[in-house]
Amino acid sequence: MNGPIIAIIQRNIRVYFPLIVILSSIISFPSLVLILTLLGVDKLIKLNLGTTYSLFLIPGLICLTILNHSSLVGIGLINDKKRSYQLLKVLPISRLSIILGTFLGVIIMEIIGVIPLIILISVLSGKLALINYLLVLFYIVLLSIGFFGFFFSLSIFLKRGIIFSRISSTIILLFTFVSGVFYSISKLPPLLKFIALLNPITYGADAIRYSLLGVHEINLVFSLIVLVLFSAITLLITLYLFNSKWAR
Repeated sequence: MNGPIIAIIQRNIRVYFPLIVILSSIISFPSLVLILTLLGVDKLIKLNLGTTYSLFLIPGLICLTILNHSSLVGIGLINDKKRSYQLLKVLPISRLSIILGTFLGVIIMEIIGVIPLIILISVLSGKLALINYLLVLFYIVLLSIGFFGFFFSLSIFLKRGIIFSRISSTIILLFTFVSGVFYSISKLPPLLKFIALLNPITYGADAIRYSLLGVHEINLVFSLIVLVLFSAITLLITLYLFNSKWAR
């Protein structure tokens, strides 16, 4: 990996992922799971999937961590367009290096953000094999590419950070509650289930859930196809928009 890409990765981590965001992700979601466990929610909410609700919830929270961090990067990109990236355009760095460094920086940030949740589920569920962690890492990379590409594309057309923040918050709300993050999609009404199956988080949560807990509701091959297509399409759109509009 060449020097410019490494420099861009370091810069993006420093700019988009300050310590306060790391600390909040480390504390908030794991604390939520522990509180639910201590309150005895597992005894109140019964699942027919062979696992407790607290364990069922953690893979969904991993997806939400990725989603939220990607939206934060989107806000930073709007500000960067007027400052740092204008400077990068005149430096001897290819546009491919810029976008590759940005993507890799985002992926590293996402992995750091979900480590506490992975540790927590390892402790609660028992010993996990290396293959489990590798599968989770693979799905984290796919989701990171997909959601970063999505919010990058959104930042192209929304010139002001406050507007982007409001719209992205609404999108995150829809992504979160019409999905398989907090509840089993098999219990949803037909219309909501259909909408949930259009949501990439549903497939990401289900795939990660299988990787860590061995339970799933959707065909795993189909989930993989959906996530690969989602990541590939958003990546191609990102590359196109970066070359044609954003970095001009």
